[in-house]
Amino acid sequence: MKKILVAIDATHLDKVLLENAIHLAKPSNALIVGVLLHDIRYLNYVYGSAWDQPVIDFPAVEEAENKDKSKIKLVVKEFENICKEHGVHFKIHLD
Repeated sequence: MKKILVAIDATHLDKVLLENAIHLAKPSNALIVGVLLHDIRYLNYVYGSAWDQPVIDFPAVEEAENKDKSKIKLVVKEFENICKEHGVHFKIHLD
């Protein structure tokens, strides 16, 4: 079975990219593998200090993680719904 790998931002689904993958997958009955990449931008909440010990803003990191978790769930559900609507085989890999 042929596979089409689609790299997607895990917090924002690019519908045009997914539609193009579906357009390619349908004629050959290919499997679409959605690789959802998570941008860990909240690692910027780690700061250096005067004593060369990292200082981590844990509340800010936890808040960013919680916001991203809900966004990721929505993207996964939307990806699934679009693929099912078009009748293509799919898998999702969250990285």
